[in-house]
Amino acid sequence: PQSSNNEWSWNNGKEYMTKALEAATDNQKETWISKAFRSLGEVLHNTADMGCPPHVRNDAHGGFPGVGGSDPYESGFNPDWAESFAGNNPDPSLSSYFTSATKAININKKLAEFSNKYFFTNETIYGKGSASYKSRNKMPDYPSPLLENLEYDEDTYNYYYTFPSGRKIEMCNDRSLFLGYINQNFRAFPRITQKNVESQASELVPNIISAGVNV
Repeated sequence: PQSSNNEWSWNNGKEYMTKALEAATDNQKETWISKAFRSLGEVLHNTADMGCPPHVRNDAHGGFPGVGGSDPYESGFNPDWAESFAGNNPDPSLSSYFTSATKAININKKLAEFSNKYFFTNETIYGKGSASYKSRNKMPDYPSPLLENLEYDEDTYNYYYTFPSGRKIEMCNDRSLFLGYINQNFRAFPRITQKNVESQASELVPNIISAGVNV
């Protein structure tokens, strides 16, 4: 019997692998192996979500690109980046923790804490830029990151943070597409652009991979 109502749970995946090893025929073995790896994929999907900022912040990120509601990181993530950034070194403290962890849930929590602490979502940008801003979702603001603690580049309108990995990441951009042309020197409420998303993925993807390997 399955150990969970979720057909693809962690525990069921282990049961499927056991059945594959005990299978009497190749056909049975292939059936159980396929179920085991489907379960592994479901488990690792959950881990990957911990490295996706809108999944670890109070951001209602559903919806469709161009229609409204979708978070730019989730809707703009290019699957090819998983391969492109796989060779980047993960954050050293995270990598050390993941290697020494004895429970998958602890790895997921640690990755979620990292994503929550260091990355904005479009609805949770907060701090002092060209003006003082509160989160768009009207919920309590997170203690970090804060706009005033980031490096700002007046030429690109980007806010940057340099991570322990050594990568200088684009956190958000405050060049206004409309109101900025008549006030605030082309600056307005910060947002996350597609270019920002790619920069952030270069930091998040290697940490997701490091977490997943150890899960």
